[in-house]
Amino acid sequence: MQAGGRHLQGLYRAKLGGRGEGPADHVRGGGERRLTEVTLDHLEGYRGARPVRVGNAASNQLQLDVYGELVEQTWRWHQRGRSPDDDYWRFLLGIIETAAERWEEPDRGIWEVRGSPRHFVHSKVMCWAALDRGVRLAEECLRKAPVKRWGNIRDEIREAVQSEGYDEQRGVFVRSFGGKELDAALLLIPSFEFVPYDDERLVRTTDAVREELDDDGLLLRYRPGGDEEDGLDGAEGAFLACSFWLAECLARQGRIEDAREVFDRTAATGNELGLFSEEYDPQTIQALGNFPQALTHISHIAAAVALSEHRDILRVRTLATGSFTKGTSSTSRAVCSPSDPVLSTPVEAKGPASALWQ
Repeated sequence: MQAGGRHLQGLYRAKLGGRGEGPADHVRGGGERRLTEVTLDHLEGYRGARPVRVGNAASNQLQLDVYGELVEQTWRWHQRGRSPDDDYWRFLLGIIETAAERWEEPDRGIWEVRGSPRHFVHSKVMCWAALDRGVRLAEECLRKAPVKRWGNIRDEIREAVQSEGYDEQRGVFVRSFGGKELDAALLLIPSFEFVPYDDERLVRTTDAVREELDDDGLLLRYRPGGDEEDGLDGAEGAFLACSFWLAECLARQGRIEDAREVFDRTAATGNELGLFSEEYDPQTIQALGNFPQALTHISHIAAAVALSEHRDILRVRTLATGSFTKGTSSTSRAVCSPSDPVLSTPVEAKGPASALWQ
């Protein structure tokens, strides 16, 4: 556990250059920091894909969501018994302060858009998460920090998102302040406790995203064009991580049959080894983008856990009514402890990826 904590902190420091301030170093190429993007017009990729580039222009982008991700992971690590030490807390202060100072700026967001920076709702929520977790960490770890100021800014961000990032007419959250477009990243809002999964606004947003971003049962990240240009040419496939986010949302909203449908449809895009790509083209039945894609696999696991937890809840309720049969004996218990086998049964893969949650 201690070695894991040191390794995690080392990764965080590397990500921000050890400072905890300024644009997060979210792109690396074999360890180097200079990632100037160059297009190689004389080359083509798989099946003629273009353009072929070296470097990555995203290395110079402001992506505010990164700060929330870092503090959120630190919070989760703290909940598992690995609280930040003095040195790492000083590092975290820089991250949280940066989120507090820059949340009002437009950025390129989780999707690293090449168009104009915008006030993406997901980015604002992640700045909110950085401050919220910062306040919690400071209070629980008895650390010196401007907790009152952080709390005030956190509340200010919430108010801004709920007014400028919400379409009152349709009753849904939107991709960016003042816009009408949707974004699959909105499905991540409840995972950071900005709103509960069963919040009526989030339920309506989930339904709208599922309907408007649908691509043959899978999800697009967003619809290119419309009010918001992303600076990219051509069409792209369905983004598999987004499809698993939808399955998780539906499961945690108690809409299990819908969640199973989305989960199974998305899991079916994996290859014979259960590996997933970044994107998928339902028309050509072809994997697209990075392969294998870690984000897709993480999202797959999260969706499977959500479905599995719902299954366990049903089993516990059945136990409480005395109608659960295990082996040859009937078991009746009104209370189940955390150590009960029903609650601690691990999610385990059996056969195809689609059976992970069963």
